[in-house]
Amino acid sequence: MPINFDTVPNRRIPGHLNKWTYYPKDELPMWVADMDFPAPKPILEAIHKEVTQGVLGYELPSNE
Repeated sequence: MPINFDTVPNRRIPGHLNKWTYYPKDELPMWVADMDFPAPKPILEAIHKEVTQGVLGYELPSNE
């Protein structure tokens, strides 16, 4: 599945404390393991499926 790395979402959303709002706009925060691109659609769909079913407790790993 191709990912478009030419499109970068706006991460400077007011009210969200993250690396893009914590530092001034003239500083470029370079953290490790922080995604600056949207998650792929299959991952978003899997998360959405789990959240909409409503049970969000801890689970044991499956054999899959």
